[in-house]
Formats: sequence, C-alpha cells, structure tokens
Amino acid sequence: MKRILSALCLCVSAHLMSNEIDSWSSPPTTISSGGVDASEPHIGMDTSGNVVAAWLENGLVVSRSKPLNNPWDTLATLSGASATSPQLVVDPSGNATAVWVEGGAVKTANKPFGGSWSSATSLSASSSSAPQIAVRSNGDLVAVWVEGGLIKSSTHLFGGSWSAADTLSASGADSPQVAIGDDGTVFAVWHAQNGVSLIQNIFASSKAIAGSWSAAATISNADTNSVLPQIAVDPNGNATAVWFTYNLSGSIYSSVQVQAVSYSATALAWSSPIALSSSGQENPANLALQVLYSNTGLPVAAWSNSLDGASFRVEATQRDTFGQWTSPFTLAASLYSYSIDMAVSPIGDLFVVYMTFDPGTSSAVIQTRESHIGGTNAGGWTSPVTISMGTSNAFPEIAAVITGGTDTNGATAWLSFDGSNNLLQTSTGSGTLVIPPSSPAVTQNVNQFGVFSEYFNTITWSASTDPNLAGYIVYRGNEILSFVDSGTLSYIDNNQVQNGAVTYGVSAVDNANTESEVVTVTFP
Repeated sequence: MKRILSALCLCVSAHLMSNEIDSWSSPPTTISSGGVDASEPHIGMDTSGNVVAAWLENGLVVSRSKPLNNPWDTLATLSGASATSPQLVVDPSGNATAVWVEGGAVKTANKPFGGSWSSATSLSASSSSAPQIAVRSNGDLVAVWVEGGLIKSSTHLFGGSWSAADTLSASGADSPQVAIGDDGTVFAVWHAQNGVSLIQNIFASSKAIAGSWSAAATISNADTNSVLPQIAVDPNGNATAVWFTYNLSGSIYSSVQVQAVSYSATALAWSSPIALSSSGQENPANLALQVLYSNTGLPVAAWSNSLDGASFRVEATQRDTFGQWTSPFTLAASLYSYSIDMAVSPIGDLFVVYMTFDPGTSSAVIQTRESHIGGTNAGGWTSPVTISMGTSNAFPEIAAVITGGTDTNGATAWLSFDGSNNLLQTSTGSGTLVIPPSSPAVTQNVNQFGVFSEYFNTITWSASTDPNLAGYIVYRGNEILSFVDSGTLSYIDNNQVQNGAVTYGVSAVDNANTESEVVTVTFP
C-alpha cells in the first residue's frame, strides 16, 4: 500500500495510495449460529495468517478458528451462561487466549495452536468487570480488570500459570487498558476521580513483565475531566496514551476532545497532554478510540467524534519522526461513523476498518482503508473499500500480518442484521508484496581538502528481483534521501561524522508505484 505519485523523482510532493490487500473475500462468511444474536466480536491472527474469532452468542462466549486458505472450523463454547465482556488475543505462534466475566468473576481460557480450548479458570473474585488482555510477541500475557472499584492485574509468563492478582489503583477506578512492548515493558491505564476536585483523571502504572507495578501516576490534566484511555507500547518500552476530555453541563457534553501523552523510556517521564482532535459534543461513552505503534516505533491514533451532536466522523493522525502529530485525516463522516478498529503489519502497513453510511444504497456499511506509519507514505490513505453486504452492519474488528515475507493477509469481523438477528460475518483479504532489495551495506571514506576533511558514507545493496521493479528509495532513519532508478545499487551520503552512528534503509518501488519493505543497515 505504500504508493508514491511519481517514482524516481528527486523530491517528495504527494503520494498516491493504493491497497496493499488487493482483494477481500466476497460475499462475507457468516460464522455465528442462525436464529440467535451475536455481539462483541473480537478477532486475532498469527504470523502464518491463521485466524481466531471470539464473540458472545446467547449469553455464551464462543469461538471459531480459520487456518490460512481453509474454512472456519466448528463452533467451540468457552464459557457458562450469562457471560459478558469477552476479549481475545492471539500470539505470533497462533496460541489464543480469551478473558470474560461470568458470575461476576473474570475467567480465562486458552487454545494452543492447532489444539482445543482449555477449561475456564478464574482470575478474580466476584464484583469484577471490564477485563482487558495484552500479549507479548513471545506469548507472555497480562490481564487487567475492575474488581470492587479497584484496578487488578494478573500476569502469565509463557509456559507458566497466572499470578496472584495485584492491585494497581485506589478505589473508584474504571475502564482499564493494558499493553506490552516486545522488550517486556507493561503499561496499564485507567480513569478515576482524583480525590480532590472529584474530576475524572487518567492514571498509569508500569512494570517489567516479571516485576512489580509502579505507583499510579496522574498523566492527564488534573482540572480536566478525562476518561476512557487507550495505551500502546513500542518495542523499546516507549508508550503513548490517548483519551477523551469533556465538559458536562446537566446532560449536555461539550469540548469533547482526544488528548495524548507519550512516555520516554530514556527520560523515564511522561510528556504533557496535547490535543489531537477538534472539540465535539457527544458523550465519550458513545465514541471509539484506538492507538497503536508500528514496527518503526511511531504511533498512530484513530477515533470517532461528533462536532454537531448529531452526525459522526472517524479521524486518524500519525506522529512523525520529529515527534509531531499530523493534522487529523477524516476517514469517514456520516450518521453512523462511530465505530473503528486498527491493525498494523510487521512492515508498518496500517489497516483501519470502520462503519459508515453509504447514501447510494442507504446502508450502514463496513469499509476499510490503508496507510503507512513512517516512510514515504506516512499520512497518505487509500480510497475506501466496502467489504460488507446488506443494509445494517456495525462494530467491525480487524487483524493483519505478513506471511512468508511475501504476502499481506488480513481478516475482519463485524455484526450484520439479517432482519431478525445480529449475525457475525467475516471477510479475509490478501495481497502480494513488492520484493525488497537485499544485503544493504555501508562503508565510510574521506575526501581530503587540505584545510578540512569531508567524510561520506556509501550505501550499497543487492538488486530486488521483483519482475516489475522501477527503482529504489534510500532513507537515513525515516528521512527520505533520494529516489534512484532500477539500475542504481548505491548512494553516497556526504558530510557525515567520522564513525558517527547512523541507520540507512533501502526499499524497492514497482511500476505500479508500490513500495516494498525497507531493509536497513546500521553504521558503524
């Protein structure tokens, strides 16, 4: 999906985005049972493209799995009756874990890749709600939930068992979220009244995966109502949290805005909050908010909001390599544009799915769009692709991976009303990646000019074998240095520091203006 308007030019002026996933399966596949209502769908995918879905059906948590290029398996029931609030994660190896609330307690079950779901075990006592779960790339798990007004947490190291519950918050806390970086850094966030002004604030706590939680820190403005936080952690332990702020007069909401802060793993401190969105007029509980990181360590946020209190819009923004958030891009705007989900592939391709209104068919539809985090196409978006059928579709989820180093695979799930019941429908998509160059290398040489010496780095690489190759893009970090033609396999970067640390990248571009993965090399 990384597209450029004109390859092989010496400057970047605009980007023409096209879809990395070339096609989505159609018609959608219904995987829920007929005659009953499905709700709260969740979907996950491993690095081989195998998919697991979990949802509520008739008060039960149920699940089905789909191996890559194969049909969905039979329905499995995970819970007892009157279950609520299911959540699902799938690790890169295909091991799935679900959590939910049943009888007031948080319960969990797991399914090893190729195996069956285990019996449910309890993580909490009664009076529990709002469970969330995060998985690390090696299979470690952390769950958080609300129990008696306190935020609780349990950790499951891969191959081990769930730990006794830790308490993270004071009383009156709600809406916890949790995320894990590849380095094992864990962050949890939640909202609670601050105890002084009784204004809702955002709190955060962190730990190493096998360590203890830090004391809770207030990360929002203490004098501004702030609720419903989301959290993401990059591979190096840096974090970004986002949430909604608002004013409330009687039952009227105003100044509803998305704010963000970042945590530096180097400085060991949170930044001050900044606004990402315009101010809206809708109860934040009716809106959606997401944040995640790409493989390059750059975050993206997406949300829904209502500027007029009637219609909705779905927007997204990315943070660039200089730490600045881009102006929000409107993905959709309609009466029904209020639900959104995001996924990012291992090479930084960003996939967003959302619900919106199609005036041509008078239908609430599910659409997907693609972008890229960092590099040539940061902030550019594809045209929307409608993947649903029928007139009443809502609450989509998405997952995406790169399989075999050559293909993009995605999976979506959403609810579709058939006139009697809400059914869970799915679609899978695929596309072929541009073959990147290989074997990047850097050497440093010096030009002696008498009164001074100029050091320059020469970047070389082996040619891409893509049959439609048009040229290459050369990067220093995330900065584009140059576009070169397909016959050029080197680039000179002048005026460099002697033995100065620097990372270069090279990608291939085909004749459809599609960019490959960026292969990198670090000097010295």
